[in-house]
Amino acid sequence: MNIIDWLTSIDENTAETVKLLRELLKKEYVVKYEPVIELPADVVYRAIRDAFTDVSLTEMVKRGVEDATLDNRYAVFKLDLSVERENEPLIKGKFVARSLTVLRADSVFYMKLNGVDADTITGKEGVRLVNMEIRELYITNSSATGNAEILVSWRE
Repeated sequence: MNIIDWLTSIDENTAETVKLLRELLKKEYVVKYEPVIELPADVVYRAIRDAFTDVSLTEMVKRGVEDATLDNRYAVFKLDLSVERENEPLIKGKFVARSLTVLRADSVFYMKLNGVDADTITGKEGVRLVNMEIRELYITNSSATGNAEILVSWRE
């Protein structure tokens, strides 16, 4: 599908989408709860897919949901593992990370998420945490050789 066809299909389907949503609201298929919680993208996509039978519209909505939930910021934290640490905060109040990947670990280190009382996670190359809410990240390591690199990503 080229861009002109895609834009035309958006315009053609907008009125139909509004009409179908109004019908759903009238039939009370959509219920409002307080407080409102954020649903995972796959749940929203499945609900929309089931509500609409137009494949092209469903695909457009899916792409929109996926784009709106992708992380759009990242940082790589580099650690000198020769420096001893005990629950040293790496992320605290800067942002809420949603994924973490240990890119490099020349020696073992340890991580705790969202509090120093949390369970310890061994930091070694290849460890990956996704779909999480990481408000705080604490690092512990005894003096060792080498470095570590931790990639974190979040949505602004």
